[in-house]
Amino acid sequence: RQIEGPVVRTGLTARISRRLASMYTDQVTGDSLEQRMQAVKALFEDRQLPVAVETRDKLPVISVEACPYPDLAEHDREICHMEGMLFSEILGVEMNLTSCELDGDCNCTFEPSS
Repeated sequence: RQIEGPVVRTGLTARISRRLASMYTDQVTGDSLEQRMQAVKALFEDRQLPVAVETRDKLPVISVEACPYPDLAEHDREICHMEGMLFSEILGVEMNLTSCELDGDCNCTFEPSS
C-alpha cells in the first residue's frame, strides 16, 4: 500500500501471484476449466478457505466465500486483483473479479474472460 507508483505496485502484485501460483500449479489438474476449478476448490478447502464452483451463462465461476486476506483487502483492493491473478496463473485462463465483498456482495466471484 505504501508503494506509490502504480506500475511498481502492479509488478509486485503480479510477482506475488506468480510465486503463490507456483506453489499450487502442480496440484491443480484436469482436462477442462471446470475440473481445474474443482481442484482449486479442493486445494483451498484443505487450507480452510471455503470456495464454491458454479456455472453461470454456461461458464464455470469461482466464488471465494471467505476472504483469505480480510485485513489487507479492507485497506487495499489490490489484494482482490492479486487473487484474480493467482487464479489466472493456476487455471491457465484470464479470470476477472466480477463481484466483491468490499462492494457489499456476499462473496468474491471470479469468472473466466470471454
